[in-house]
Amino acid sequence: LKVHTYMPSLYGPNQNKFSQQNDIQVSSIERFHEDLKNEIIKRLKDHASPRCVFVFFENSLKLTSFYECDEFQPFKTKARIVSEQLTFKEKEAEIVRAPQSGRITLLSK
Repeated sequence: LKVHTYMPSLYGPNQNKFSQQNDIQVSSIERFHEDLKNEIIKRLKDHASPRCVFVFFENSLKLTSFYECDEFQPFKTKARIVSEQLTFKEKEAEIVRAPQSGRITLLSK
């Protein structure tokens, strides 16, 4: 890489603010899937047009557990999975598709 180009954001200054009161939620193990589903619904509907949602999991086992749970069933057609089992090319293809409106992408570390 021999040339660097810097460009200001087309969207203006970052207006995201982190608030411990509003941005951290502690759930019991029994309610985790339900609470996560509700957060996905909230994020999809928070804007005039549907946004994409990225959900990161500690590992593939936890990702699969959520993907297979009853609470997530209505979203399966909108969801894609990116985990360590995918090849580099498969991961790359999923990441390119992930920002589509209304898309839910579940990822493992």
